Amino acid sequence: MTDCKFILGRWEDSIKNIEDGTIGMVYTDPPYGMEYRSNIPGDIRWNKNQQTISKFSKPILNDKHGDIDFEVFAKEIYRVMKPNTYLVLHCNTIWIGKNIDKFAEAGFIYKGTVAWNKRFAIGGDIHGAMKRSWEPILYMAKGKPKMRSIEVERKGQLVVRKRIDEISDWVFQLNFDERTGFPTQKPKALCSRMITMMSDKNDIILDPFAGSGTIGKTAKSIERNSISFEADEKVFNKFLKDYKEIEVKKVKEEKVVKVVKNLFSDLS
Repeated sequence: MTDCKFILGRWEDSIKNIEDGTIGMVYTDPPYGMEYRSNIPGDIRWNKNQQTISKFSKPILNDKHGDIDFEVFAKEIYRVMKPNTYLVLHCNTIWIGKNIDKFAEAGFIYKGTVAWNKRFAIGGDIHGAMKRSWEPILYMAKGKPKMRSIEVERKGQLVVRKRIDEISDWVFQLNFDERTGFPTQKPKALCSRMITMMSDKNDIILDPFAGSGTIGKTAKSIERNSISFEADEKVFNKFLKDYKEIEVKKVKEEKVVKVVKNLFSDLS
């Protein structure tokens, strides 16, 4: 039986007592350092009644430039991962230019970039730039892992493939019924494909920036264990309401490390 844990606390405090070489995959959507603020549906410009209706219309925590030390992050993530495993990062093109070298210096080997086709585009410079309906997803390796086979659609039929395309096989739109209101939520089907290709059943999937919680919850649904950290207490409190079927631990900052260590022992 697999398990899924959400921990309230910053990643720096929560990860430091996880033992070396024990995580089967790291998959996360970190803050990009761009002070992102959702304008749909919360911004009054998008609502006829002039009321903000989004629970997450405020800026994302730790999303200012320099809030996350990605040099330290890369080293810590590399430390806790098993040999021959994958790191997957949702990001944008600006973030890549600023941070990709830090992961190479930590020991990661760049393997590729998935072009996730979101099938829609929101915001941006509507007069000075083209609309961007895709986002990059970097995947890097510690050692020499191998991709697992995956089901994909070919000519209207589901077939198993050992190798798929970084562009045409990544068209996913967030379904209305899975939306939590979190501004940067990713589709469950997208997360499921990524986790299935890059980990094995019963592996521990680590998400240091839980956000909507989709990665951790998806991992459990496909027979992986997961540990997810979330620093924003308001976002975390939403887990308590929405994710009643999985275990969510609300603890004080100074107790986070002890709790994570105990949870890790339960999962390993």
